[in-house]
Amino acid sequence: SVAHSQPYCASLPKVLVVNLKRFEYYPRPTKLHDRVVFPLEGLDMAPYATRECRARCAADGTSTVYDLLAVTNHFGGLTHGHYTAFVRHYVDELP
Repeated sequence: SVAHSQPYCASLPKVLVVNLKRFEYYPRPTKLHDRVVFPLEGLDMAPYATRECRARCAADGTSTVYDLLAVTNHFGGLTHGHYTAFVRHYVDELP
């Protein structure tokens, strides 16, 4: 049978940092090349929060929705490479 695990957040931070596993070491070390699709705006974490966390957020007016602000990319292999970063600048938000 196949088992699934669904983690839930007991509290949500002001700034959410997501780190994706991009390497696999079994059966042999390799870099994962799967495409990652992530919303630029409107990532709602409410479905991943506990009932108590959602209630606290609703009571104090804290949003459970996050917008993407930055991305880091790794180019190269397991033993070499470099990182680049893309960051949304506040000027991008001006009308």
